[in-house]
Amino acid sequence: MLPEPPGVTGGGRQFTHAPPTCRSCIPRARALCPRLGPESYVYTARAGEPYGVVADVYRPAAARKVVVVQRAVEVPLEAYRVLEYALATQLLVGLDGLQHAE
Repeated sequence: MLPEPPGVTGGGRQFTHAPPTCRSCIPRARALCPRLGPESYVYTARAGEPYGVVADVYRPAAARKVVVVQRAVEVPLEAYRVLEYALATQLLVGLDGLQHAE
């Protein structure tokens, strides 16, 4: 389920931090999640794989402290040096082959 129709992205890939929802749970998800609501969109995906994380990024500071550099930024899993100083709050999953399902 997506709160808005998928946008056009490079390679036809859509990214989400929302977990997959089984068909029988759709009414409950729409009722309980304020972001989805009754106007959300249901899609099936051919494949999905972890893409990155939403994280707060820190840097070392004096006296064994850290300082926040950025909050709630998307960090791809390939960005190893950034991930060393990131505190992830959400996993981002790339979805391929989306098809409208309702």
